[in-house]
Amino acid sequence: MLKRFLNLLLVAVVVVLLFNLINDSRFFFRKNFVRFSTSNFGYFDRYEVLKGNMIFCAVNIRMPKSSNLSYIKNNFDFVSKGDSVAKAYFETGTEDIVAPVSGYFIRGSVDKEYQTIDDILKDYSSFKYTLFAGDKISFAEGDYAGAIVTDNDFLVQVDKNSYYGDELKIILSEFVVANGKKYFEDENFVFYRFSDFFSQIFSLNNHFKISLGKVYGLKVPKSSIISKGDEAYIYIVNGNVIKDLQVKIEQELQDEAVVSVLDNNFLGFNALIVVSTPKLFKVGEVVGNF
Repeated sequence: MLKRFLNLLLVAVVVVLLFNLINDSRFFFRKNFVRFSTSNFGYFDRYEVLKGNMIFCAVNIRMPKSSNLSYIKNNFDFVSKGDSVAKAYFETGTEDIVAPVSGYFIRGSVDKEYQTIDDILKDYSSFKYTLFAGDKISFAEGDYAGAIVTDNDFLVQVDKNSYYGDELKIILSEFVVANGKKYFEDENFVFYRFSDFFSQIFSLNNHFKISLGKVYGLKVPKSSIISKGDEAYIYIVNGNVIKDLQVKIEQELQDEAVVSVLDNNFLGFNALIVVSTPKLFKVGEVVGNF
């Protein structure tokens, strides 16, 4: 009888120890792996990336002889005709490389030189521009040492299957949007004319973020989104309880996504506490101190 009692007592002790071990492990796991983030409501860009071709008016600067160059002007500096843009080092001495016209200097070249926007429409096939590598200093006679953009206006050529209507908005940064209007079209392409010169557009490598408008919502980690069939949800901390909130994915970014909240009861909040590791929780679970 005593032996049976001791066995039962031993089992009870083991169960209690295992229970405490499980709780301690759960505490350790959550403390080290659970992640939350505060997401603020706001207006975010919706866009899609479109491959196109920027075409602009420019004049190349040709090297008179072979030489190394030391540039005086930076990319997109405005220069007047006759201004020195670089120093060339010849055997006979140094010589200024000057701007042949006024405009914006670029350390690069164009394969076709246009005088006016209308000239572009006469022959726009295969136009491309090249920006030099930052360490390029050696040039042969007749090489292009740079180019001068001579007109603030430029065209963006897009495939007609990507037609966006009479206006095209290109997102250049969080605060800058270039606005273009349809200027010309043929059987294959639509051309939009932009009336302001933006240096940022050269960094896009002809892959343009086309604005599809703004959306009011949250920017959340992609890891926080749970798919249930065709629906998407995020877990939030509502008071001290885990709640699932249905959302619509409006824009996917690299590690985040912009979502709109489909429950109007939460649109009056300034921000929500979003669970970045939703697989570690169940809906309705109380969030304690762990």
